[in-house]
Amino acid sequence: MKRLGLKGKIFTTLLLLSVIPLLVTESFSVANIKDLSVCVSSEMLKTGETIGNYTEASLKELWAEIVKQKALDVAKQIRFFIESHPALNITELEKNQELKAIAVQPVGKTGYTAVHDRNGINHFHINPKIVGTDLHNLSEKFPDFWKILEKSLTEEACGYYNWRDADGVIRKKYMYCTPVNDTNFTVCATIYIDEFMQPIKALKEKIYLSVKNTSDEIKTRDIQVQNMVFIIFSFSVLLIIIIAFLFTRSVVKPITQLTDATKEISKGDLNVKVDIKTLDEIGQLASAFNKMVEELKHSRKQLSEYNKTLEKEVEERTKELKKSKEELEAKVEELERFSKVSVGRELKMIELKRKIKKLEEGSKNKEGK
Repeated sequence: MKRLGLKGKIFTTLLLLSVIPLLVTESFSVANIKDLSVCVSSEMLKTGETIGNYTEASLKELWAEIVKQKALDVAKQIRFFIESHPALNITELEKNQELKAIAVQPVGKTGYTAVHDRNGINHFHINPKIVGTDLHNLSEKFPDFWKILEKSLTEEACGYYNWRDADGVIRKKYMYCTPVNDTNFTVCATIYIDEFMQPIKALKEKIYLSVKNTSDEIKTRDIQVQNMVFIIFSFSVLLIIIIAFLFTRSVVKPITQLTDATKEISKGDLNVKVDIKTLDEIGQLASAFNKMVEELKHSRKQLSEYNKTLEKEVEERTKELKKSKEELEAKVEELERFSKVSVGRELKMIELKRKIKKLEEGSKNKEGK
């Protein structure tokens, strides 16, 4: 900073004061946008999963109720048939096609109803090979199935279990069992859960795809917003640089003019005039500077006139002094001549007195002899 001129210092200071807050704001905005994007995507995924799970649970309850209602309806129909045909025994009932049609009914597309007695012997089933079999034999092969079935021998029972199909594929099923009142029979309605779970899977896939597409769209918009923020930031920095440059120039240029004018004045040129017409402090300084220059010019003019007057007075005084000198020299010369004459007379008088004194001394000496 010490090596920078005033222009560089002002420009750098303005740039730092403007760009740093803008940079902080831009970084904060981008971070918030990213956080918001991640948060929205996460919440949408959670919401989609929640909706899917809730729908799945609701659909399971609905199908469980449908299966239950089917079992209850078949139980009522069987009871009504048996009450209507009291003379038929077990063997005759098993062979009765009308009762078989009542006992074995479809449940959805993959499910069906079946009938067994309280001893676990099946009497009506969609698979003729199972009719007459003791269902206790399935307890080890299908323990979950037998757990529900065993409970149904004494009361209503329901639940999920795994079932191995003829092709060896294990699939999950749901079963509801209810006793036929006043009889030894129990009706079980069962269905593969794939049937009523398939729409859920399709719905979950749609929700997932929808959420994924929305999340991708949010990410795309996030990138677009970040790019837009970057463009705005870059444009703002460029605008700040231009404004800082113009402002610095508007401040430094008048000062430079004043500096140059001061240098010219230091060289003795008082015809310099600073043309700054701003209404701020620099304009006031320029006005005061121009006024100072005018006052200096006026002072120089007065000093010049005074010097001329002084020179004239000095010249006249010099002439007077010269004349006085000449007169004085003349008087001195006259005095010197007079002095020489006077000194000569004095010397002659002294010599005369000396000779007279000598004569007197000589006369006294002669008289003494």
